[in-house]
Amino acid sequence: MSAEQGGVRPVRQVRKRDGRVVDFDERKIADAIYKAALSVGAEDRFLAEELASVVTLFIEKSFAAGIPGIEDVQDMVERVLIETGHARTAKAYILYREKRAKLREAETRSTGPVQRELFAPGPVVCDDAERERALPLDRESLARRLGAGADLPEGPASQVAEAVLSRLRELGLDRVSGSLLGRLSDAELLARGMLPAFLARGVKSLDREGISGVLFPKEPDRAGVPALRAGRALLRQHAIEDVLPKAVASAHLEGRIHVRGLSAPTAAFAVALSTDAVRLGPIPGVSGGFGPGAVAAPRRFATHLGRVARRVAEHVTHGLSFPALNFLTAPLYAGLGREELREEAWHLLAELSGAGEVEIGLALSPPPLLGARKARGPGGEPGPETYADLTTTALGLATALLEARGAGEALGERERLPRLAFTLGPEALEDEAALAVIGMALAEGLDRDSVLFVLDREDLPLIGTARLRARIEDATRLTDTATLGVTVGSRAVVNLPRAALRAGLGNTGGFIAEAEAAADLALAGLAARERFLRRAAAGPDGPLWPFAGGRGEGARLVDPEHAVASLAVAGLNEAVLLSCGQELSDSDEALKLGLRVLRALEEKCRSARRPGFEPGLDAEEDVALVSRFPPLDRVDFPSAAPRLPAVYSGGVGLRADAPVDLALRLDTEGRLAVSVRTSTVRFVFPRSPRPSPESLLALLRKTWRNTRIRQIAVGHGAREWN
Repeated sequence: MSAEQGGVRPVRQVRKRDGRVVDFDERKIADAIYKAALSVGAEDRFLAEELASVVTLFIEKSFAAGIPGIEDVQDMVERVLIETGHARTAKAYILYREKRAKLREAETRSTGPVQRELFAPGPVVCDDAERERALPLDRESLARRLGAGADLPEGPASQVAEAVLSRLRELGLDRVSGSLLGRLSDAELLARGMLPAFLARGVKSLDREGISGVLFPKEPDRAGVPALRAGRALLRQHAIEDVLPKAVASAHLEGRIHVRGLSAPTAAFAVALSTDAVRLGPIPGVSGGFGPGAVAAPRRFATHLGRVARRVAEHVTHGLSFPALNFLTAPLYAGLGREELREEAWHLLAELSGAGEVEIGLALSPPPLLGARKARGPGGEPGPETYADLTTTALGLATALLEARGAGEALGERERLPRLAFTLGPEALEDEAALAVIGMALAEGLDRDSVLFVLDREDLPLIGTARLRARIEDATRLTDTATLGVTVGSRAVVNLPRAALRAGLGNTGGFIAEAEAAADLALAGLAARERFLRRAAAGPDGPLWPFAGGRGEGARLVDPEHAVASLAVAGLNEAVLLSCGQELSDSDEALKLGLRVLRALEEKCRSARRPGFEPGLDAEEDVALVSRFPPLDRVDFPSAAPRLPAVYSGGVGLRADAPVDLALRLDTEGRLAVSVRTSTVRFVFPRSPRPSPESLLALLRKTWRNTRIRQIAVGHGAREWN
C-alpha cells in the first residue's frame, strides 16, 4: 500500500539551512546512519537502509502538511536510533551533528582548509582483484599483508600500514584498488629506506597467500598446472583493474554482478561451430588447407575434430558445441553396422575428451530447413541423398554415442567427456526410432549422468550450447564452410538477491530499480569485454587475429564484430522471497514480481543495443558461479544472513527442493522461461523409486506442447548440467 493510499503524504522535499528547497533523498539518511555505525564497529548496510526507511515513515506522518527542514530530519534520525535500541550508533550520530555544526562555524570564520573528518576513520575498502572480492582494510589487516609479502616484522609492518592508511585518508579515498594500495605501500617502504622489504614485494605480483592458493587450490575443480593458474590469476587482476570501468570492477568485487571469463580476457564465452566447416575447409588459426576428402574417413574426421576442439578451447572459456553433428556427418558413417558405429563413436568421444566444455548436438529428426537439402558427401560434394534420407544413419550414430559414453570403456573420467544434447522437434516425438533413442537417453540420465533435451518448436534451427542457444534464419550456417556458427563474446551476471537486499523487504519498486542499476553495470562490463575482444582480433599482434580470419585462411572462427552478448540473471526465486516474503511458487503475486523484474531487464537489453553490440537476457545456471554470491551477501548484510541459503537457485528456476509437484513447476518455470533466451528446467529423481520411461516420455511431450521451455535436464542429481 502506498503512502497516498494509507492517508499519509509521501515526503518529496526538504528545506536546507539556507532556505533552499531540494529533493528528499532517503539514501543520504542511510549513508549517514551507515557511517555512524561503521565508526562504532558495525557494518550492516541493510540495517542502515531499513532504519532510514523508518525515519522516512515518521517524517511523512509528522510533516503531512509541510516541508521538513534538515534539522527536523536529523532530529528524527536520533529519535529512531535511540528508540530502536541502537544507542552506540545514536551517540556517534549525535557527535557527528556536533562536529558538523562546529565545521560550519569554522568555515564561516576561516578562509583556509578545514578538517572534514566527522567520524572516527572506518576501514578502507580494498578492491582485491586477485581474490575477486572487496575487503575492508584496517591497520592490522594491511600490516599482515605487508608482513607476508615484504618479510617485515610486526612493528615496522604496523607503522608502514598506518602511514599508508593516513595517506589514503589525506587523499579522501575510502576505496582503493589492490594495485594502487601496492604502489602506495612500495612508496612508503622506499621512503623509510626499507629496500630489502621493497625488493621482497617487487619480485612477485601475487602475495604469498595468493601463490599458495595457486599451488595448493582448496577447490578440486581449480586444480591443474600451477603456472596456468598463476597466469589466469594475473590476467584476472589485469582485467578487473585495467579493462573494466571502475564502477563495474567494484560491482564485480562486491558481488552485485559477475563478469565471466576475466581470467581469459581475450577469449570468447562460447562458440558453436559448423561441423561441415570443420570437416571440409581450413579452420583459421587451427589448420591449413587440405584437399577434398582428406578427412573423409570416420577415424580421420574424429582425429581432426579433436585437434580443432582442443585448439579452439584455448580461446573459449565456457563452451564449444557442434550442432546436429549426427546429421551433418551421416555421409561419413553411412553403411556402417551397429558395432562399427559404436567403435567410431568411441573414437569420437576419446578425441574430444579433455578438450574443455564440449557439447555434441544430436538432432533426433532432420534439422528444420535442412531435411530436403542434398547432403555433402565425404569429399564435400552434394550427394544424391538428402539429410532426411540419412535419418537412420544419424539416429544410429546418436545411439552409438549414447552406448559408448554409457559404457565408458577406457574413456577416462566421465566429467571430461563431451556432453550429449538431444534436439527434439515435433517429428521426433512421434517417430518410433527417435523414441527409442529418447528412451535410452532417459535411462542414461537416471542411471549415470544428467542428459539434456533441447525443445525445438519452430521452423528455424537452434544452434549454440546449453548456456545459450540462438535461432538462425539461414539454415546454410549449419553447412556452409564460410560461416562457422555463433560466437557468444561475453556474459555478465546480475546477482538478483543482492538487489533485493539493497532495496529492503517490501520495497518491490526499489528492488526493480536496484536490479536495473546492476544490469546497467553488467551491460557496461559486457561492452568493455566486447571492445577488448575486438581489439584482440584487430591486428597481427592480437591473439584472436588468426581466428578472426586475419590470415585469409577462410571463414572466421571467432567474429567479435557480430558476437552475441549475454546479460544473465541468477537467484530470481530468492530475490523475490527477500523482496516480498514469498517464493515464486507461493503466489501469483510473487510470480508477477519475478516477471516484472525480467521484463525490466529485457528492456535494459533492448535499449543498450547498437550496431556491433546485441545483448540479450539469459539465465545463469552454473552452480559454481551462483555459489559465489551468498557468502558475499552474508558478509555485507549480516542481519539477513539467517535467511540466505548456501547457494541461490540458478537463473529463473525454482529451488530444487521446492515443495511443488511437477505440474506446478512446469507451469511456473514455463511462464518465466518466455522472458529469457535460454534456461533449463531440471527434473531430478531419486535412484529409487525411479520413474518409468513411459512417464518421463509423457512429461517431455507435455512440456513440449504446453510450455515455451527450451531445455530440460533429466537426472538423479549426481551432476548438474551447467
